[in-house]
Amino acid sequence: MRVVKESVQMKTDSGKSETACPSNPGDAGSFRMSRRQAMTLGASVAGIALLPSLVKSKPVGGQDQQTSRVTEYKDLRGFNYQPSWGATGEGIWLHFDEAKCGQELDQIRRYFPKCTVLRIWLSYHAWGIDRLKFLAAAGKMAALIKERKLQMMPVYFNGWGAEGMHPFGSFAQHWIGSQKPWTIYKQYLTETVQEISEKGDLLAHDISNEPYNGYYWDEKIRGDITEFLKAMASEIRSITPDTPIGVGSQGTWLADLDMLNPFVDIFYIHPYVYGRYSQPDKLEKKLSEFDGMMAKLRQLNKPVISNECCWGSNNDAGRAETIKQELTLLKQHGIGFLPHAAHHSWVADLHRPRPDYKTWSMYMGFIDPNGSIRSGHEIYNEF
Repeated sequence: MRVVKESVQMKTDSGKSETACPSNPGDAGSFRMSRRQAMTLGASVAGIALLPSLVKSKPVGGQDQQTSRVTEYKDLRGFNYQPSWGATGEGIWLHFDEAKCGQELDQIRRYFPKCTVLRIWLSYHAWGIDRLKFLAAAGKMAALIKERKLQMMPVYFNGWGAEGMHPFGSFAQHWIGSQKPWTIYKQYLTETVQEISEKGDLLAHDISNEPYNGYYWDEKIRGDITEFLKAMASEIRSITPDTPIGVGSQGTWLADLDMLNPFVDIFYIHPYVYGRYSQPDKLEKKLSEFDGMMAKLRQLNKPVISNECCWGSNNDAGRAETIKQELTLLKQHGIGFLPHAAHHSWVADLHRPRPDYKTWSMYMGFIDPNGSIRSGHEIYNEF
């Protein structure tokens, strides 16, 4: 089985993992920090999360929630889902295990009855290797989800990297501008959207996961990425004009919201407020950034979904506390959520440390490898 090796070569408390960008995009500070580097921040040396008590943010007032589009999906509950058998898009989609997938979807339904949607990471790379095999697997996944009366939120591209690679198919952000008119990417999108929309029930599209990671500081590349995303949005709309479109991004940097606003129907945010910082002053700073993001989102006045949340830990109790705090915050603000991620997987950040690899790891799964619910993680059902 092919796995992604994750390592940490520095431990720092700046920024989100692979976003590699400061709160001020013009500041060329610690830009290329990996997710795993940041993940050490909510834990002690023993790996036990040291979480301060819940710091109150400023929720949207009752009247605002009734009039603002921001809270249209406030009751949405779901998960990201990465199947257990693979570590990359190629491993998952080109070796698709229908029986195993069905079993894991049933576990999600059984343990988390409020869940109604799954964010599914598709793979441009897998399509490029064997397009017919990939499309058959993607269609089967969409059908399996629909059979269980769940909806699907497909994400087509990815800007997050694990140890120098993109496990789910990036689009070479640094030279995407030279690849216009992006014919091959449009073919991938067209074939994939047609297949999964025919076989499944799509809630909404996510064009790319965190596409600006590592390039907030570079105005030209940011512009190229934005132009690419806009072109992909147009391609998707030509096939499913009535299905909303968004782009999964941090949101707390604010600049990404402005770049995406002209062509998205929904804002997908990845705030990751709790579980990262043991120091109260740093947590307060993050909460202040969250409040600034919410103010910006209310100005833009489009629906909002947190389609990633709940920072991970190898310590079950610490992770459960992070879930409680983060989902409390999102619920206070009327934001529906899809934590990362439903099931144990060999995908980066979804498994515990492996003795056969020299790797630092932390665990974001809600269901363990043996198919049982992870200790304390039933707290999801309280929200």
